[in-house]
Amino acid sequence: MRAAIFDLDGTLCDSAPDIARALNAALVEVSLAPFDLAGVTAMVGAGAKTLVHLALIVRGAGGNAALAETVHARFIAHYHAHPCVETRLYPGTREALVQLVSDGWRLGLCTNKPQDLADEVVKALGIADLFGSIVGGRDGVALKPARDMVDAVLAALGVGSTRAVFVGDSAADVGAARAAGLPVIVLAHGYNDGSFEALGAHAVLAGFNGLVRVVNSLAA
Repeated sequence: MRAAIFDLDGTLCDSAPDIARALNAALVEVSLAPFDLAGVTAMVGAGAKTLVHLALIVRGAGGNAALAETVHARFIAHYHAHPCVETRLYPGTREALVQLVSDGWRLGLCTNKPQDLADEVVKALGIADLFGSIVGGRDGVALKPARDMVDAVLAALGVGSTRAVFVGDSAADVGAARAAGLPVIVLAHGYNDGSFEALGAHAVLAGFNGLVRVVNSLAA
């Protein structure tokens, strides 16, 4: 058995518009200025609490734990209300996933997005049936770049790390994959704030074109 583990935001789908809408709604409710889409995109990837934390720092309100808790709760509520309005799969996403399944790969999803929101978004995008395991932010499991989420996916799929590949778009993805001993492919259509080549992945691709071939070559 072989496993291909994917990140969600910035890897399989462009979810930044819906994340930005929810975050900005929460900020406006506490009289803080909203961000443009690029500003939110640059902060996405390390989980909802870190997103809120970074946003408050930029707005000069860092260090206020009570405010952070309030904004986080409101962000989650707004996101739950409209989790997949403008979120879209990147071109070729579903086709690549289907081909990997056809080639005998077991697919897993490893995202710092809260578990319930990850489940909602994947279902709304119509790809939930392709994954044997979906691990999002949950109590007791450290977020990426720790290896815990990757290990949880592998355990659920019943595949060892020597027979698995990780596909992501950020330093957190590369860090988690390397910590778990997996080769990692970075998709340069994602949200990394900097050079994708500098992340140290085994391969950097512009998008899903050619991904299946590269995945197969890394865990033959």
